[in-house]
Amino acid sequence: MAYKNKEDQKAASRRHYLKHKQEIKERSRLRKLENPEREKEYKKKYYNKPSEIEGVSVGVLKRRKYVEENRDKYLETNQNWRYNNKEHISNYNHKYWEANKEKLKE
Repeated sequence: MAYKNKEDQKAASRRHYLKHKQEIKERSRLRKLENPEREKEYKKKYYNKPSEIEGVSVGVLKRRKYVEENRDKYLETNQNWRYNNKEHISNYNHKYWEANKEKLKE
């Protein structure tokens, strides 16, 4: 049943999300994998939408704001990604080095 007060509805939705967070994230991940074209169109429509600042999309502004407000969490996430993907990073660096040996020696 819908709530008459939007704030109550928002609170109920939030409680539901927190209670079922893992299932919702997994469902979202699978939906994105099932239909990649739909996701591309979604990103074009909402993330890459132009903003008042020329050459900067709305999604970029949202990301900048999030990083500014959550600097510690952002840095921790990056550090965790680097730690969990050491092998991938090492392989990439090796391939890059091999492809650009001559340029990098100068």
